[in-house]
Amino acid sequence: MVQDGRLQAMVNRGGCQPSHLMFVDDIFIFCNGNKRSLDNLMGMLGKYQCSSGQVVNRAKSKCFVGGVTDTRKNEIANYLHMDLSAFPDKYFGVILNPGREKYFQVWGMVKMMQQMLAGWMGKLLAFADRLILVKYVLCIMPVYNMSVYKWPKSVIKECEKIIRNFLWSGDPAVKRLVTVKWDEVNSPISEGGLRLRRLEIMNKTLLMKLLWKIETEDVEWTQFMRSKYKNSKNEWITSYKQSSIRPGIKWVIPAVKDGSRWLVAGGKKIYVWKDKWIKDYALIDRYATDPFVEQNKDLKVHHFIVNDRWQIPKHMYKFFEKNEVPVLTQGEDTHIWETDLQGKFSVSSAAQLIRKSTQQLSGQFQCLNPTYFEEVLQVAKRKSGAIKAIWFNCAFNTMTELWHTRNRVIYKDEKQNIIKFKQRIIRFTGEFGVRIKSSKWNGMYDMNILLYFGITGVKTQCTQVKQCHFKLPSRNQILICCDDASKGNPGNAGFGFVAKNEIGDCVGAASGGLGLAINYLAEVMALVMAGVWDM
Repeated sequence: MVQDGRLQAMVNRGGCQPSHLMFVDDIFIFCNGNKRSLDNLMGMLGKYQCSSGQVVNRAKSKCFVGGVTDTRKNEIANYLHMDLSAFPDKYFGVILNPGREKYFQVWGMVKMMQQMLAGWMGKLLAFADRLILVKYVLCIMPVYNMSVYKWPKSVIKECEKIIRNFLWSGDPAVKRLVTVKWDEVNSPISEGGLRLRRLEIMNKTLLMKLLWKIETEDVEWTQFMRSKYKNSKNEWITSYKQSSIRPGIKWVIPAVKDGSRWLVAGGKKIYVWKDKWIKDYALIDRYATDPFVEQNKDLKVHHFIVNDRWQIPKHMYKFFEKNEVPVLTQGEDTHIWETDLQGKFSVSSAAQLIRKSTQQLSGQFQCLNPTYFEEVLQVAKRKSGAIKAIWFNCAFNTMTELWHTRNRVIYKDEKQNIIKFKQRIIRFTGEFGVRIKSSKWNGMYDMNILLYFGITGVKTQCTQVKQCHFKLPSRNQILICCDDASKGNPGNAGFGFVAKNEIGDCVGAASGGLGLAINYLAEVMALVMAGVWDM
C-alpha cells in the first residue's frame, strides 16, 4: 500500500519507510493520519476480515496519535473505533516511552519481584531450591526489558539486593553477613561460582545482541535504525537524539567493536583505519596522530584490491607486516564475531567476553589465571630460579594479605582500597629480593619482572651456546621445511616453507596468510601448500 501510494508513511529515513511490525499475533501499523490513508487502512482491514474469517478486536487495540491537536486525536480515535492511548505504555512488560529510560519506568520490575517473593517467603525452601528460583525465575524476568533499554544502576542495584538477600536468607528484606564476594558467586561453576546471571552483564550482552542485529542483518527495521543513528560515512552519530534505546546502543558499541572483526572480500564496506580487519585492533587506535592517517581517514580497503588481488603501497607496511595481509574471501565483506569459530554472535560468548573476573597476579607474569593452589605452584615450573622464588613469595603474600583484609572488613568494618592492596604486595615482594639466592636468565622477561618489583643484585645465569647439526637431503632430493603460526586459537594465522637441494641452495620458498583460522588448520595448510609447490 505504501509503494502504491494508498498509504502515506509516517516517517522516511534514507528511503526506508516502515509501515508495520509483526510480533507473535500482534501487528503495529504506522501511517500518516490524513483521511485518505485512514480510509485505505480501514478498507484493507475489512478485506482481511472477510477473507480470513477473523475479526479485529478493537476493544483490545490501541491508537497512538502525535503531532496534532487533541481534537484531531479524538476524531482519529473515533473514526478507527479504538481507544486513544498515550506514552508511556506497556507491551510484554516493556515500557514504551520516548526519551532516555528513567528509573521509575523500570521500577515496576522491582515491585514484581517483591510480589513474587511474597508467596515464596512462607515456604521452607532449602538453599538449592532458592538457587533454582533465583536462576530460572528472578534472573529471567527482566530479559525482555533489558533487551531494549539500558537499565539505571540504581534499579540494577536494588534488584540484585533482593536476589542476594533471598538467596542467602530466604527473605528479600533480611541481609545476611556472608564472606563470599557477589562477583565470585556469579562466576561459572568451573571457577567455583554458582553461574548466576549478573544483571548488569546480562543487560549489556542483550543490548550487544540488539546492536549486532542492527549492524549485520539487512531487513527493514535494521535499515531504518542504521539510517537514523548513523551518518553518511557509516559512523554512529554523536549528536543528541531523543531516543529510549540510543543510550543502550552507545553503551555497547566499544564492546561489540572489541569482539568482532571483518573478513575481507571486496573491501567496499571496510575502512582501513576505523575497522578491525588486519590486526587485533583498529589501526586508528595506534596511529591516530600519523599525518597519512589524518589525511585519509575515510580510506577503504577496496582501494588496495585490483582484479581480486592485493596491491598495497609500500608505505602502508609501516602500519602492519606483509605476512599479516589476510587472504581474500569469496562474496561480500563479512562482519563476524571473533570468539566464535563460525563467526556467529551469541549472548553466552558476549557474556564471557565482558564478564568481570577477579584480577590476579598472573598478569605481570604473562600466564593463565591459576584456579587451584596446585596450579599456583605449577605456574613458574619452567621459569628461572629467581622468577620461581619471586612468584612463590608473591603468591603467598597475596593469600596472606587477602586473609588479613577479610578480617579487617568483617570484624573492624574497614573500607579497603584495591590500589593500596596491590602496593602492599609489591612492597613485600620487593623486600624479599635480598633473600633470593637463585640466578635469573639473561632475557627481557626476567628483567621486566625484577624491575616491576624493584629487585636488584640477582646474579645472571650465562647462556650456553649449543651446536645444532643440519643434514642436507640426498642427491636429486629436496628437503622442504614448513611451519605455521597463529596469534590466538582461533586468530590471525599464516604459513611458510623453504625448499633446499643437496648442496643447501634454496630452490623455493613461499608464505601466506590465512586470515582467521585455528592452529590445526594452519599446520595442515602449511603441509598442503608445500605439497602443491612440489607438484
